[in-house]
Amino acid sequence: MPTVKIKDVAFGSGPTKILVSITPANGDELRTQVAKLPAQDIDVLEWRVDFLEDLSTLTEVGTLLRTSTNLPILGTFRSAAEGGQKAILPDDYGPLVIRLIQSGLVDAVDAELFRTEAWTERIIQEAARAQIPVIGSYHDFRSTPPEDEIVNRLRLLQVHGASIAKIAVTPSHPGDVVTVLNATYRASQELHVPLITIAMGALGTMSRITSAIFGSAGTWGQAGHTTAAGQIAVAELRPVVDAISAWSSAPDTWEKPTQVREAVLPES
Repeated sequence: MPTVKIKDVAFGSGPTKILVSITPANGDELRTQVAKLPAQDIDVLEWRVDFLEDLSTLTEVGTLLRTSTNLPILGTFRSAAEGGQKAILPDDYGPLVIRLIQSGLVDAVDAELFRTEAWTERIIQEAARAQIPVIGSYHDFRSTPPEDEIVNRLRLLQVHGASIAKIAVTPSHPGDVVTVLNATYRASQELHVPLITIAMGALGTMSRITSAIFGSAGTWGQAGHTTAAGQIAVAELRPVVDAISAWSSAPDTWEKPTQVREAVLPES
């Protein structure tokens, strides 16, 4: 699997990486939320900018965040159309993502590349200039697209310039989760960027903990602030993810017995 680093955390190499979101409305909330984080269980901290009560404070709050944690920071403005807190037009969204990139306060950005329209190329260029990766994301809070469509969307995110391609969907039955896992494996064999795929909600729990097996490089947990249905507390998620990652890559030491004895049945 190809590898992309967010600060010093390599996606696509080693165990599945765990991301956790914080959702501060202001600097005071940021201090409180960061202080409660189990930092040892988190690989990347996602700053959900769409929760800010006043976007003019972005630089102030971002500076405070940068000095409050040593964790790699992913800057995300999730639009209302894809499950976020605020509605935003593409011509406002694009410049905001670029502002995050140019701030120097984040180690990666999330970009809804199917919504950025005329801004996509500049977002990718600015991120390259700043030497930070772009997680190109797509969220479907209504359904799970067919397997071919999931693979194609991941492919298009790569074509648009995403460093990491992410898709999260909503299953309505266990078969939808299987669809996501099949699509993940197919895309991981074809594409040249790391993937993050998630089936949301309680039905999708398995997709959050079996990432290493099917080709997804990361997953989201929660530490008091749930930003999508089905997120597992990071303190519970970490040991399960680590165990599955370790066992899925462990050598198979079982050997077929060289001698097979016939079973002796008792007389009736």
